[in-house]
Parts: sequence; structure tokens; C-alpha cells
Amino acid sequence: MLKNPPKRWTPQRLRNVVANETKKWCGADGDVAYIGLEHIGQGNGKLEGVGKSSTVVSTKNTFRTGDVLFGKLRPNLKKFWRAEFDGICSTDILVLRPRAAISSSYLFYLIQSSQFLSLAMADAVGTKMPRTSWMWLGDFEFLLPPPNEQKRIVEILISVDACICRSEAMIDQAKRVKRGLMEDLLTGSLGSDAIARGEVPSGWRTLALGDIASIVGGTTPKRAVAEYWDDGTICWATPTDITNLSRCCYSLCDTKEKITLAAVNRGGAKVHPIGTVLMTSRATIGYVAIAEVETATNQGFANFLPNKQIHPRFLCYSLEHRRAELEAISGGSTFKEISKASLKRLSVVLPPLAEQQRIAEILTSIDDGIRASEAVIRQGERVKHGLMEDLLTGRVRTIS
Repeated sequence: MLKNPPKRWTPQRLRNVVANETKKWCGADGDVAYIGLEHIGQGNGKLEGVGKSSTVVSTKNTFRTGDVLFGKLRPNLKKFWRAEFDGICSTDILVLRPRAAISSSYLFYLIQSSQFLSLAMADAVGTKMPRTSWMWLGDFEFLLPPPNEQKRIVEILISVDACICRSEAMIDQAKRVKRGLMEDLLTGSLGSDAIARGEVPSGWRTLALGDIASIVGGTTPKRAVAEYWDDGTICWATPTDITNLSRCCYSLCDTKEKITLAAVNRGGAKVHPIGTVLMTSRATIGYVAIAEVETATNQGFANFLPNKQIHPRFLCYSLEHRRAELEAISGGSTFKEISKASLKRLSVVLPPLAEQQRIAEILTSIDDGIRASEAVIRQGERVKHGLMEDLLTGRVRTIS
């Protein structure tokens, strides 16, 4: 807290202005809305689903409109929501009810502050299922502004959230447009069902995937051999490197881990050239990227070296479009895996190369727009976090 707090800002402990409501649901009110941790978005304060009381059997807490819910289980997941209706929730969620001195909306932003979240994570007890507690969080110390300044601070932060939401809505719309275009462009306007029946667009060809690309796997050099890993400079991809990419970015330019030339010469690793299409083939199936640098992979990949009949980016989009099909033909009892033999047999309908390039350019332009909106969201989130640091501490005033 500031050494010299602003005028009319009062030092507080959270428990002095907020009640932790623990009233249990008796089950006498019929079927009511149920909120579990799985229904609350991670770090965004949004509700992503609603359950029903009839589907749960364990003890539940009640909440009402205006309460602020905060997930005490794994607080690092940053699950919080301001209730817009009455209902019941998991006992792994704290129900915080503001008293007269603090507004519900201000409390909602206060618990998003880095100071509060750091306190919640510092107290989390348990190795596998860490939980924080109201006994600890109730002692959270902060400066509370007067009601009129709370209102102004909330208005500013809501306006930033609104900008972020508009960009998110644009992304959702662009993704819907992209899905529709992929269905149209990648099937020659016939649709996936027609292609599955063996229909082929005029001027297109049907080829086996193994006839248009060489398919090779990957390996993990022995971890115990230091010379394979220490000071490595060669990119070595795991599925996480691909799934961490934006879903509209198909360019892999770097990897978390690197291997050495010794891992290639003596450790069994194989380096794939620039332009190789990398696809996750084990557990997480069908996520793709194009290697923009020479890259080796672990065994969780099928790596495609396209020949001159297919454009690499067209292949990426085609594989992405058929992800559900790829998952369906995967086998395995412990985890799913799609075999190289299955991939080689997979039929692909191909337009002429020039049309492949045109299709790839159209879909890439949509992806570029999505990435631009994602950049706006990231900037908005940085602005919001900076404003929260300034406004919620009184470092920057909204009222003179």
C-alpha cells in the first residue's frame, strides 16, 4: 500500500468489507443453476457454462446476484466471476458478498489484482490439489476509495473489458467464417459428405496422402546423454510447441528445447527441412504447423515432406479441416495414436497447384486478421493490468 494514501482512501482488510457466505443449499428449491470451477473461464472472469443442481450430489453453497465467486482450489488458475443470477456453487468456490462500503463491481476487479492473486497463490496448501482459504484471504490489506471513486474506477475498467470483448467477438466471427470457407474451398464447393462418398470436383484429383508427401516420424534422443542436449542449437519440437501456437498460426519458428549435432549423428534424431508440415499424431491428434527452420521432432509427430503436387500450406489447412476424421481413425488403448500406414492411405482431393495456392492465400488472410485481433486483445489486457495497478492502489486518481 502507498505510504501516504489519497484523501478519503481508507486502509482495510478484506474481511471488514466483505462477507464469506457459506450458507448450504438444502435442495428444497427444485432444480437451480449450479456453478462449478469447470464453468468459470481461466483468468477472464467469464462464465463458460452452467450446470443443474439435479446433476450434483455433494454439498453446495448458495450465492445470489452481485456476489463475487472466487475459486479457492488451484488459485493459480485465476477463476472468478461476478454473479448475474442466484444459484448454488461448488464448495471449492468462495462466495464473497460485499458489504455497504464496497461495491460488487469494485470487489470483482479488486480480486483480479496482482496483489490479491499473489496472496491467494502464496497460501495455497496441498501438492496435487492446492487450496487457499478465507482465513488467509480475509486478511488481504488494501486501500479502499470512497464510493464515487470506486464507481469511476469501475467505469474505466469496464470500458477496457468492453474493447477486449469486441475483439473477442470479431475473432469468433472470423473463425466461423473460416470454418465455412474451409468446407467450401477445400471440397470444391461439394462439401465433406460428398467427398466422403467419392465425388470429386471438376478438374480436381483424388490421391493418397502417401503419394503426395513422404511421411516420417521423430524420436527423443536419450536424456541421460548430456552431449545430445547441452548447449543444443537445433530445434526439437514436442506437441506442446505446436499446441501453444495460436490456432491461426501455422509457422513454427522456434522450440522450447534444442538438441545438438551429436543427437543427430549418434542419437537417432532426424532434422527435417524448412517447409516440412509437422502434425501431432499421438494423444493430441491433428494439430499442424510448417517448419520455418530446420527442425527435429519427438515421436509424437507425423512429419510430411510435400512433393511438387501439393502446396505445404494447402496441406496444413486440409489436415486441420479433417482433424475430427483423423482422431476417429486413430487407435490405442492408453492414448490415441494415428499410424503412418493410416495416413499414407488417407485420400486427399487436390485442385491444380495454382488453385491450392489461391485457397491457401484466402484462408491465410483470415488467419492474419485473427492474429491482428489477438494482438489487440493482448495489448488490451496489458493496458487493463497496468490500469488496475495504478487505479486500485490510488497511485493514479480518477477524481481530483
